[in-house]
Amino acid sequence: MLSKDRRNITLLGDLALSNKLVLYDLENQVIGWTEYNCSSSIQVKDEQTGTVHLVGSHSIPSACNQNAPFVIIFIFLTTLLHYLFN
Repeated sequence: MLSKDRRNITLLGDLALSNKLVLYDLENQVIGWTEYNCSSSIQVKDEQTGTVHLVGSHSIPSACNQNAPFVIIFIFLTTLLHYLFN
């Protein structure tokens, strides 16, 4: 698939992202993913205060339930639109 400016675009679906945690870097406008066990917790560090917060799997409602495919589709449609219109 090509964008308007002829750059290649790769779209990944829910099978490719099974058991993955999608990460967003808002500062650099980058989306990535990493392996993730849905029953594990995640440590998140606040860069301003240095405080480390523990986010449990119960705090990530869409990561491991039936809504996950819809969230993933939304993320990649948003990414596609970003590439097409920028």
